[in-house]
Amino acid sequence: MGNFRNKNVYQALGVQQSINAVGTGTAVGGAGPPEFVRSKMEESSLGFVDMKQLLEKSGEYLAKLFGTEAVYISSGGAAALTLSAAASMAGIDPIKITQLPDTNGIKSEILVPKKRMDEVKGYDRTITASGAKLVEFGSESAVTVEDLESAINSNTAAIYYSWPPYGALPLGMYNWPPPPGDPNILSPDEAKSIAKKYNIPVIVDGGAEIFPLDHIKKVAQSGDLVCFGGKYFGGPNATGIIAGTSDLIKAVSAQSFIPTAGALGVGRSMKLDRQQIVAIVVAVDEWFSMDHTKRISDYDEKISVIYESIKDLKGVDAKVQWEDNSFHGSYLIGKIDTEYFGKKATTIKDELFEGEPSILIQAPDAETIRLFVYTLYDGEEHTIAKRLGEILQK
Repeated sequence: MGNFRNKNVYQALGVQQSINAVGTGTAVGGAGPPEFVRSKMEESSLGFVDMKQLLEKSGEYLAKLFGTEAVYISSGGAAALTLSAAASMAGIDPIKITQLPDTNGIKSEILVPKKRMDEVKGYDRTITASGAKLVEFGSESAVTVEDLESAINSNTAAIYYSWPPYGALPLGMYNWPPPPGDPNILSPDEAKSIAKKYNIPVIVDGGAEIFPLDHIKKVAQSGDLVCFGGKYFGGPNATGIIAGTSDLIKAVSAQSFIPTAGALGVGRSMKLDRQQIVAIVVAVDEWFSMDHTKRISDYDEKISVIYESIKDLKGVDAKVQWEDNSFHGSYLIGKIDTEYFGKKATTIKDELFEGEPSILIQAPDAETIRLFVYTLYDGEEHTIAKRLGEILQK
C-alpha cells in the first residue's frame, strides 16, 4: 500500500498547507476551485474522451457565453498569449507551425503600445516565447493613430494590447473607453479598426477582467484574440481562455498540444488534462449564472469579521477598502505602527504563515498588511480573525 493512502498529501510531503488570504496568485495555487467545480473534475476523471472533440465542444459552449465566434481553452493565461502570437504568425500552415520559434521568412513583428504599465512588461515574454519580436510604437507619454499606422510594415504579424492597456489608468480595462478627445491614448477599438484595414489581428490580454458580466463580453470582443486567466473565474490555476474569431481560434488550435494541421507546434508543451478543461467550462458557466450581489455581500461579511477583530487594537489602523478591478469586492488594509510593535508588517506576515494554522496574507511594504477574502473557504475568516488578533495584541 502506498504511503499516501491514509495521510494528508501535503503533510506527507512536508509542504505547509495554508489558508489563502492573498487571492488568486499563481504562486499560491490560484483559486479554489469551488466544491461544485471540484465535483465535476472528479466526475470527468472517471471516463476518457477524444480530447480534440472535448476542446471543440467546450469552446463552442464558452463562445456563447462570451459572445464571440469561437473560444479555445489553454493551460493558463500566459499560454493563451503564446499560442495567440504563434497563431498570428503561422496560421494553419504546417511548415510555419513546425518552424516556430524560428521565424526566418515568417512575419514575426508584433506591435505593442509603448505607453503601458511597467508592471506588465514582464509578461512580454509570453509573446516572445513564440518566436515573435515585440516592437513598441508611440512614446511613453502618448500613443496615437498615426504612431500605429507608421509602425505597421510588411513584417507586422499582429498588434498586442497588454493588461492594463494604458499606463494612465490604474484600473485596467474596466474604464474603457478612454476619456473622449484624449490625444495621448489610442483605444483598443481604434487599434482594431486600423488593424482590420491592414488585415492584421489584435491580441488583447484580458487578464482578470471578469466582472461585471457585460464588461467581460466587451473585453472578449475587443480584439481578434483575447486572453483571460481561468483561475479568476474559479477554474484551476493552469487554465486560460482565448476568445476570438473562428479562423484565428482555428489557428490557435493548430499550434496546440493536439495537432490539427499535421504538425507539432510550440504549444505541445502546454498540455491540458480533461479535468482542467471540464473545470474551466463549469467554472465560467457558474460565474455567468451566479448571484454576484450575494457573492460581493459575502465578501463584505467575511472582511467585517476580520476587521472587527483588529479595528480597536493599539498600533493598528485598519480600513476596509474596495477593489474595483478583477474580483470586485472589499478587502482589508492594516497600517502597522512598527515602532510600537517592534516589528515590521513582513514579520507579521511570516508569523501568520509559520503559525498553526498557516495563513497567507500580503505585506506590500514594511508598514502594511493586506488581506483578501474571495479565496477563503467558509469559516476561515474566523480563524484569520482569531490568529491576527492574537499576533497584534501587545
